Amino acid sequence: MWAQYDHIVPHARGGRSDLENVYLTCAACNYGRGDFLLEDMDLIHPGLHCPRQGTWNGLKDFR
Repeated sequence: MWAQYDHIVPHARGGRSDLENVYLTCAACNYGRGDFLLEDMDLIHPGLHCPRQGTWNGLKDFR
């Protein structure tokens, strides 16, 4: 899967492309939701979730 940005209030419903309305999602979630609102799909706003912490440190140790 590849990452895409998704509008919380869909662009087709007048959602703007500002930081409060755009979040990173996978392509399947972005295309699957279409122009439905989060409530229509029984989804929770992604800003209400705490970020997951893992052991991957990005490219910090890459040399």
